[in-house]
Amino acid sequence: KWSQIFSIYIGQTKQGITLSANFPNVYTSLGIQENTSLMEAGTLFTIGLLGAFCYCIYTKQREKRLGTERILLIACCSVAIVLNFLPGMHDRYGLLLDILLLVFSMKSIKLVPFALLTECISLTAYMPYLFWVKPISLVYAGIANVFLLVLLLKMLYDGIESETKR
Repeated sequence: KWSQIFSIYIGQTKQGITLSANFPNVYTSLGIQENTSLMEAGTLFTIGLLGAFCYCIYTKQREKRLGTERILLIACCSVAIVLNFLPGMHDRYGLLLDILLLVFSMKSIKLVPFALLTECISLTAYMPYLFWVKPISLVYAGIANVFLLVLLLKMLYDGIESETKR
């Protein structure tokens, strides 16, 4: 049954008490780690933010056909929003954004710096486990991750606006 499949994940949501489980996101950039009162608020905020993002994409793109580049950029932005604002994100969840940006950078050369930045952020999170070295504080990697999200959203917005003006 579907309920049994999802009940495993729903049960796990109660296990995490940290806002960031070794993943540099908005909470680590603000220096907030353990605040259980922000867990529900962060989840609701993420759902609201994703809803607003989907609404904006729908209203701007409903008359136009989405190309491969735009779909990949929307996917990258969606994943980056979830990684940055959903509480309890582990470092392994950043792998999807790493893969998406690597694939996207093969399609568009202007995204190579974005792919390199996300790889550096992921490497920062993995290095304590791989090499027992902490190269920089996760606070700085969290700031870089928020900066990456802003750059991706700006790139998406600029692309939509340039199409609208045509």
